[in-house]
Amino acid sequence: MFEKIALVIVFCFLLILPSFSQVEEIGNFRFDKAERTVSWVKVFEPGQDIDFNSLKTYFSENGIINIISEDSNSFKGEFEKRPIDNQKYGYSRGRTPMVLIDVEQIFNVSIEFKEGRYRAILTNLGYIDDGVMSDLINRSLVGQTSTTSKGNVESYNGDFSFKGNNKVRKNITSILELLDKFYLDMLTFKTVENLDEDW
Repeated sequence: MFEKIALVIVFCFLLILPSFSQVEEIGNFRFDKAERTVSWVKVFEPGQDIDFNSLKTYFSENGIINIISEDSNSFKGEFEKRPIDNQKYGYSRGRTPMVLIDVEQIFNVSIEFKEGRYRAILTNLGYIDDGVMSDLINRSLVGQTSTTSKGNVESYNGDFSFKGNNKVRKNITSILELLDKFYLDMLTFKTVENLDEDW
């Protein structure tokens, strides 16, 4: 009898435990409620044989990652900032979340290589304000004023992704969907197939 009661208590504890978790996951995104930070984590398993050097060379020579440090099986760097090509991912300008239109995306990246696969960890996710959002907000609040935030780095951490009670905002799901497609595309190792010389 005692064993059954103990089993029920353990089971209930396991059900309740996730509600106290400080990390919430939505797809590849990880939301740390205690730190109010957002990261993106994905393990890639290319359908081809790759080694660490070819992976590193691919990302640096294609202008995707500016590598800052490395060791024998990992490297860290900064994403070479660029805007999202929303049409490439199936979004018209009217369907693209306004905050993602024509702004350069930024993040820090860590790539860890292990036996033909690699894990990408993105942190300090954000964008560089091009002034459009600032202009709209300024015009609606205080009339025609010049933009003061153009060129500022805006983060997806903090109030962008979290409410005051540290719950993840649900109204950012459309932003996350497009960001996820962009991050997947940018961080997928791709090979250029050689054209048949005898075409």
